[in-house]
Parts: sequence; C-alpha cells; structure tokens
Amino acid sequence: MERLADLHTTDLDEFDEAEQADLILENVKDCIQLVTFLLGTEKYGMDVLQVQEIIRYSEPTPVPNLPDFIRGVTNLRGTILPVLDLRKRFGMSAGDYGHSDSAIILIAYVGVKQVGIIADAVADVLFFPKDQICPPPDLFSQVDTAFIQGMGEIRGELVILLNLDKILSAEEIKKYGFSSRTAGDVPAHA
Repeated sequence: MERLADLHTTDLDEFDEAEQADLILENVKDCIQLVTFLLGTEKYGMDVLQVQEIIRYSEPTPVPNLPDFIRGVTNLRGTILPVLDLRKRFGMSAGDYGHSDSAIILIAYVGVKQVGIIADAVADVLFFPKDQICPPPDLFSQVDTAFIQGMGEIRGELVILLNLDKILSAEEIKKYGFSSRTAGDVPAHA
C-alpha cells in the first residue's frame, strides 16, 4: 500500500474514479488531519477536530491577575473566550501580533473548554500518517513535553504535534474559571 505522503508522485490518472477514491481513502484512514501553524519559524500542528475556526488576530481584552500566557479574552459572536499565547506558554519570546498581517487566533477546544490560541500564521491543513508520529527525543528531558503529543516530518519539514488537552492543567482551568460564557451571563452573587 502506498503512503499518503507518496500520493503526489502517483499518477492517479492510471486509475478510474472509484479506484482513485479507494486509494485515497485507504491511505487517509491511517492518518490524522492536522491544522498546522507557525510560532516563529517552527511549525506546530493540532488535530483538525479540535479546531472550530480560525479568525484574524485582534488584540484580546486584558484581564487582571492572569498568568502572562493568558493574553486576555475575546468576544466571539457573544461568547467570551480566554486567549492563550503559546509563545509565552512555551517560554518563547513574545510576538508582535498587533503589527502582523498574518497573525491568527485558532478557536479550539482544550478538553471541553473553548479557547482562542494565538499563532503567527496558519500554514496548512494536511493529513499526517499516524505511523510517522514519533515521541519527543530524549534531549527534551529538561523541557516540559506534556504539551507535545509527538513529532514528525512531512514535505521535508518537522511538525510538532500539540496535545491541546495538556496546554491548560485541570488546576488552571479550575483556578481561572475557564468556561465559555455568553454575553449577558452574569454570575450570581451570594
């Protein structure tokens, strides 16, 4: 069986439409579909099923007393969402998103919570063969790899696959009260 990554070298015209569809489906069933994006020059990916949509970057509204990797909140069609800066979360230098034409916010699910995730640019949506995902190398022992599901190479580029469910710990979700609230929801006071 040919690998999905090799399909671009296969002349699909040799097959009729049904055979072409079967060949593609046979290869895709052992893949995950990723949304890939850039943080600096590094390419990261997350399961497309965790991404609701991608919006153009707009400056989040700051909220006091949050850690620096939580840039604030944004209002997405009446739903107030926390906005995470992965550069800060990963210990990278801060990005200048306000002056970028390519900066985006991925609206994604961390567990069952919806959040915005800032990235420098969206790269691609692609299929990635599951058997080509490798665990992070041992040299990462000094780095918290809980956020990293694995790594792999596609089209000659290394892609770091994120484990979104580990971006926020259960304690952080509880401590900062992350729950998607709609405009008009007012917490009851005792």
